[in-house]
Amino acid sequence: IMKSAEKMRLITQHVERSSLEQTKGSRQISSSVENIGKMVENLRHAQELQQKGSEGAVEAAARIQELTREYQRQLEILRETARLASGNR
Repeated sequence: IMKSAEKMRLITQHVERSSLEQTKGSRQISSSVENIGKMVENLRHAQELQQKGSEGAVEAAARIQELTREYQRQLEILRETARLASGNR
C-alpha cells in the first residue's frame, strides 16, 4: 500500500508539473499569436504607406512629363516668334 501511495503521489506531482508546463506553453502560444497579428498589421500598414508613396512618385513623374511637354511647346512658340521677329521665314 505504501508503494502504491508513493507512486500515486509521484504521478500526481508529475501531472501537476505537466499541467503547469501546458499552461505556460499555452500562454507562450497565445503571446506568439498576438505578436504575429501585430506584425501582420504592421506589414499591412507599411504596405499601404509604400503604395501611397509609389502612387505619389507615379503622379510626380506624370506631372514632370506634362510640364516638360508644356515647356517644349512654349519653347517652340518662342523659337517661332523669334524667327518671325528676325524676318526669317
